[in-house]
Amino acid sequence: MNSIGSFFLKGLGNMKTEFETDWRLFDNNKLRMKVFFGTTETSKFFIRARIEQKSSLGKWLYLVEGELSYFIKMIFPELENMLKWNCFSQLSGPENYIETTKFWWNYLNSVRSLNENNELLRKTFETFKAHTLLGVIEDDSFPSNDENIEVWCKNRLPKLIEKMKGDVEKTTQTFCQAKESRHNQQTV
Repeated sequence: MNSIGSFFLKGLGNMKTEFETDWRLFDNNKLRMKVFFGTTETSKFFIRARIEQKSSLGKWLYLVEGELSYFIKMIFPELENMLKWNCFSQLSGPENYIETTKFWWNYLNSVRSLNENNELLRKTFETFKAHTLLGVIEDDSFPSNDENIEVWCKNRLPKLIEKMKGDVEKTTQTFCQAKESRHNQQTV
């Protein structure tokens, strides 16, 4: 692993690390975007993007910045797998993981009990999957009706944390190697 990738992985401890992509043009070169990702001082992973618009005078003007997942997927598809880890701590997992899972589990069960609206049930299930990262880890299974949802969350958490670390490490290595390769080509 190169030194940048090693530094990032060490940064998953308790120091802030941040990487940024090069600008990419889109929308007929009228807009450009770059992505920032890394960890905060509290070991939370983040990914966000900045979009600028070209003025009629040819200057780039700030347009928007934030967790622009739709645009990240579209302009930087190689970073899409990182979006699910936004606000995910390598120490404690997703932000408000147990509380959020309990909420969506209870809501899902109440919708299930209605037995009327299949579209609402499908959307609620998809939301539950997204918030709990169901299907992200190997051998992941939907909790049974009589299972304690808090125990289910706690049992999954170590695997989720390991998966997050692996995804971040792999993507960071690929990102750093590509950036280093472009840098080496430019200096030759």
